[in-house]
Amino acid sequence: MNYKLIFFLIQFFLWITASLFAESPIKIYQKPATRKGEFNYYASNSAPLDYWLIFKVINAQNTQASPSMELKTIIPVGAKDFPIINIRAENPKKAFQFQISYKYSPGNPLTAIHNDNYIYHFPFAHGTKRKLSQGYKGLYTHQGWQEFALDFEMPEGTEVYAARGGKVIQVIDHFNEGGASASYAEKANKVVLLHDDGTYASYVHLKLKGSLVKEGEEIKAGDLIGYSGNTGMSQGPHLHFDVILPDFEGAKTVPTKFLSHDNQVIEPETGKYYYGFWENKETFETRFGSELKPEDYADYSKKLEKTDKFEVRKEVIDDTIVLFASNYFDRDVKLDCFFQLQNKQKVVEIPADLNIPALSEIFLTILKPVNPAKPGGYRLRYTYRLEK
Repeated sequence: MNYKLIFFLIQFFLWITASLFAESPIKIYQKPATRKGEFNYYASNSAPLDYWLIFKVINAQNTQASPSMELKTIIPVGAKDFPIINIRAENPKKAFQFQISYKYSPGNPLTAIHNDNYIYHFPFAHGTKRKLSQGYKGLYTHQGWQEFALDFEMPEGTEVYAARGGKVIQVIDHFNEGGASASYAEKANKVVLLHDDGTYASYVHLKLKGSLVKEGEEIKAGDLIGYSGNTGMSQGPHLHFDVILPDFEGAKTVPTKFLSHDNQVIEPETGKYYYGFWENKETFETRFGSELKPEDYADYSKKLEKTDKFEVRKEVIDDTIVLFASNYFDRDVKLDCFFQLQNKQKVVEIPADLNIPALSEIFLTILKPVNPAKPGGYRLRYTYRLEK
C-alpha cells in the first residue's frame, strides 16, 4: 500500500498568541496511530486558562477526518494529550495527501461573555488624576481588534491598581526598553488578569521588575499590582489598559464603563482627565482645568515686593493655562499681548494697553483646548512700558 503524505502548512496568528505569552503554552503534535495509515493529532495546554483552537485539513486528496475536516474546539487548562483529530485515507487502497492549518488564542469563546453591567475603577490611586491620552478608536494604535483600548498618561513608577478582580494569568516584567518602532511591540512588560466572565484585562508597558503579583494569584479590585513604565511599543510613559473577549475570529477588545470621582458611571473620552476613585476611602478635592471660569478669578489680586521687573506668569491645570500679569515695579505698567494659538482659545480677550497697577499681580485670561482630543499649544509675545 502506497501512502503519500505532505507535511506541513502551519499557520500561526502570532499577533493573537504572542500578545499574551511570549513562548506559546500550546503544543500541537502527532502521536502514533493504532492503525497503519492513520494520523492522530493532540494538544497540550500549559497556560493557566483555556485556549480556543481552529484546526483545518486542507489541500486534501482521498482524505477523511474525524470529527471533521475543519473543527473549532477548546483546549482545557492543564490539558495533556488532548485529542484533536484523526486523519486517514478515504480509500485505504489509494494514495492520499493533506496539509494542516491551525490557529489558537487565549480564552474560551463558548463561555466568555463580557458583563456589560460591570463598572470598572480607573487603574490608579484614589484621589490622583490622569489624562486619557488615547481612548476608544484612537487614531494612533487603537484600531482593529484594539479599538476599545485606553492609554493613560502617567510618569514611570506610578502605582497601578486592578480595575477589576481576577486571576493573574500572565506576568512579564523583564524588559527594559521601549520606543515608537514596531520592533518593540513584543517587549512590553505587563500583568494580565482573567475575570470571572471569561474576559481578561491587560495592564501594559510596566517598568522593569514593575509587577507585584504572581501567576495564579487571585486579585481583588483595588489591589496594587505594579508600577507603570515605558516598555514595549510606546511613545512615552503611560499605562495601556484593555479588556479582551475571546472570539474564534480573533481577540476583541470590549468597551468598559468606569466609576467617576462623583460616583457616576461614565465612558472615558480622549483628552479628558479622570480621578482614581475607590469607595469607602477618604474624600478629596477635585480641580479640573476644563471647569475653570473667569469668575473664579474675578477678585484676584496679589501684592508684590519691589524687584523692578515685569513678567507674565502661568499656571497649568491639566491642559488649561491661566495667565497672570506680575508687575514688580513701583509704577503702573501698560501691557500689550500678542498670541499664536494652536488648538487653544482665549476665554477672556486681553484689552490693548491694559493697565497693571504698581507692585501687583492681576488675572489676564484662560487658555483652553478647542478639542481636548488633539494636541495644542501657544506662543505669547508681549510688550510693556512703565507709566510716569
